[in-house]
Amino acid sequence: MAFQKTITEAVAVAGLHTLTVSDVANLIVGYSIDVQGVGNTFDGTHTISAIDEEELTVSFQQGNHNHALADVFGLLTVNIEWITTEDVELFLGIGTPSQDEADYLDVCTTAASEWAFRRRQSSGYVDYANMIPGSDVKLGTVLLAGSYFREKGSVDSFASFDAMNTVAPIGNYGQIMKLLGIQTPLGIF
Repeated sequence: MAFQKTITEAVAVAGLHTLTVSDVANLIVGYSIDVQGVGNTFDGTHTISAIDEEELTVSFQQGNHNHALADVFGLLTVNIEWITTEDVELFLGIGTPSQDEADYLDVCTTAASEWAFRRRQSSGYVDYANMIPGSDVKLGTVLLAGSYFREKGSVDSFASFDAMNTVAPIGNYGQIMKLLGIQTPLGIF
């Protein structure tokens, strides 16, 4: 999940479901959202069809249901979808992965997209959850997901090396940071 909004009210009229949320910052019509904890026909994955910035509401169409206005406590989650597992498979050069590998690849892909999104936001960029900012950011995110996948089960440090001086990061992390347009790492992420 990339970011969440608290849902405080819910109503549905002729299938138009409207949720009152904590704020509408970073939400865009067309985003795929996951709604949880509201119940009825609200919970599930939907596509935002309207946003009211003054009323702090988000709407989506779902069937022809009617539900009276009710106070609720739920969560609206927008998922970051910058890269796909197919992008990472192409980078890794692997064929059809086993089910365990495919599941882990999904986790790595999601984690890389979310981390890249948050790091770019903290660096001052205004990005959208469903729209990759450019091919450089896409490549950086794919490299990051591929690194996560390849590092499964690896050991990156040993207790006996504690007294050694800190060295600059090795591997593709410097390149990943550069491609994402964020500050070069100082050895710690």
